Amino acid sequence: MNEEVSIKVVDMEYPQYVKLRIKASNKLFAGCVDIYQPTQIIDDLIATVKKFPSSPQDLREIRLGFTEPQTAGAGVNFNLRTIDTLGHCILEATLHSEKTFNNTIESSKIEILFTPAILDNFVFELESLNLEKLSHHNLRAKSDAIMYFPA
Repeated sequence: MNEEVSIKVVDMEYPQYVKLRIKASNKLFAGCVDIYQPTQIIDDLIATVKKFPSSPQDLREIRLGFTEPQTAGAGVNFNLRTIDTLGHCILEATLHSEKTFNNTIESSKIEILFTPAILDNFVFELESLNLEKLSHHNLRAKSDAIMYFPA
């Protein structure tokens, strides 16, 4: 299992809405949800994560889909934050499913360490996303991109 966040365009429901499949995984856990968003969400996502981190205290939150348990539909919360003054970063992804037949909500919380260069590459790929071609892009934290974090 790779350490990654994957955003895949699954379907264009209407000209103004897109169905996204979002997967997050680390070496132990994984989660996957399908969400519907206005097509503008891609530009909003790029604007939110671009040039992260801007300072050692930088903290950004992204909510996609329905992220409150009392609402219908699936959702994802992304939290990006730095963990030291050198710019090492962590992504916390919390995925919530739609209500199941048993009226419960399944969820998973994934934490991935990454460097700003990995996020910059992900933003570059998102900027080239072609909604009509139903493409997908991954934010990967490959083992050679994770740096040692002293205690």
